[in-house]
Amino acid sequence: NSRSTGALLALFVALTGFSSQAAAQPPKAGLCNLDECYAIHRGAADFETASDVCRSRGGHLMTVRSTVHSDIISILKENLQGRLWIGLELPAGRCSDPSKALRGYRWVTGEEATDFTQWSAQDSSECGRRCVSISIGQLWEESSCLEAADGFLCEYNFNETCQAPELKGISLTYRTPFGFQTTETTRLPPGTIATVSSSGVKRYCGIDGTWALGPWDCQSENGGCSHKCEMERTKAKCFCPEGLQLEENQVTCETPDPCRDHPCEHLCLPQMDRYLCTCREGYRLGDDGSTCLDVDECQLARVCEAGQVCANTPGSFQCACPAGYRMVSGRSGCPPGFEMVNGMCEDRDECEAAPCEHECANTPGSFDCYCLEGFQGYVLDNEGTNQVCVDIDECDSGTFCEQLCDNSFGSYTCHCKGGYELQDDGYSCTPFNVTSVTPVEPVTPTANVTVIEPSAMLPGVLLGVLICVLAIVILVCAVHINGSLTAFYVIASSVRCKLLLSTLIIIIQILELLNYFALFVYILVVFYIYVCTEGAAFNLIVHVYSDNKRHSILFYSILNSIINL
Repeated sequence: NSRSTGALLALFVALTGFSSQAAAQPPKAGLCNLDECYAIHRGAADFETASDVCRSRGGHLMTVRSTVHSDIISILKENLQGRLWIGLELPAGRCSDPSKALRGYRWVTGEEATDFTQWSAQDSSECGRRCVSISIGQLWEESSCLEAADGFLCEYNFNETCQAPELKGISLTYRTPFGFQTTETTRLPPGTIATVSSSGVKRYCGIDGTWALGPWDCQSENGGCSHKCEMERTKAKCFCPEGLQLEENQVTCETPDPCRDHPCEHLCLPQMDRYLCTCREGYRLGDDGSTCLDVDECQLARVCEAGQVCANTPGSFQCACPAGYRMVSGRSGCPPGFEMVNGMCEDRDECEAAPCEHECANTPGSFDCYCLEGFQGYVLDNEGTNQVCVDIDECDSGTFCEQLCDNSFGSYTCHCKGGYELQDDGYSCTPFNVTSVTPVEPVTPTANVTVIEPSAMLPGVLLGVLICVLAIVILVCAVHINGSLTAFYVIASSVRCKLLLSTLIIIIQILELLNYFALFVYILVVFYIYVCTEGAAFNLIVHVYSDNKRHSILFYSILNSIINL
């Protein structure tokens, strides 16, 4: 007897342990579909204990009577480990019948009909109370109902459901009255609490299929209050213990937050029982300690790359390109005239390729051509894609020189016709022996001014010439008189000159026999004639002596040099 009593006691303890362990653990996972919910419980339990847990929450062990139920188990298969009880049992006093679909078993709901079976290869004719469990492969296995399985599946049915709230951009978590939570569902059973993840605001699904904002009736889930719930007339109210404060969701109690009613424009940081205002990036805290002012980054250190323009924006800034440039993005490239250097666009020096004929000046993004400095006679012209320096022919206009003009590359030179000479201005031409005189304003002489007229020739000069001529006459003996004597007489301006001319002409004809020696004397005579006739006899003398061509040419050149002096 004592041995039997001990065995019964051990069995009672085991059953009690199974019951308490299964009831203490919440469902591992769950799923709701239309008006049904299913939950997986983990923990060692026999068949009866598993049934009690499901009944305590208003449900029963799961009945797998169709492929829909099999599909639900497949969705939850990640949580399947070991053997799990389902709601199929062989009543006491009955033997299994392999000829029937359920082999003589029936569902815990009392039905024996099914549209789906998945028995294992086991085929027995056991009698007495037996139960069915499934494993990962969903095969149905018969075993004693007193054996402990690794868990069980519960099924919950209900008539009214709440439609899941459609709140755009807001995440909700649903806690069902069956102990499991879910986030993805469309229909929920009464007693489900929906919580907004960001704010903690709660809603309760009533038996009428509508949502009530927390706190709700204190008889249901404590009204949603995290601590104490009291009904004030017909309205529930949550209360917090000392040291805690009720949050804005009106259901939860937490440590007082100094930033709850803060005046900060941007961010608030709790500091024990105080708060501290801060600003987002691109702003600075104002003098009042709560407002935020924009920071002008363009006034700080250089924030844009070289050549870019900085534009301040609220809380930030933008780097843009100057007028005439465009920003290149999405590829490794730069605007025309620039090249990529170490990830930055730098100006390319086009002048290195010598695109200009004379001089090149590099500019940001381009270049300019110039003609050589000092070459004012060139003009920049376009030939196709190149710029060249073209010579200007100043002589074409006829305005750069008074008489003759010779063009050259980048310049020109003025010349004069025969009998004229170029002046210092490089433009004017004047006849030989003509001295340009600048007009002078007439001046009225005073009484103390004595005017002395200069002599045409000093007497000493005249006497010296006469002595030289007489000396030559003495040295020669021959006399030869030319028929031109009469012409000199007509030109001479005085009796004295006429007498001297007669003598000199006779001497020249004599000395002509002496060739070159006569040329020297002839020059002296012509100089004297020029003085006496005031230059009128110059051409006549040249004509008279033109018979001797060699002497005439030499004479003409020397005479020009003497006169120009």
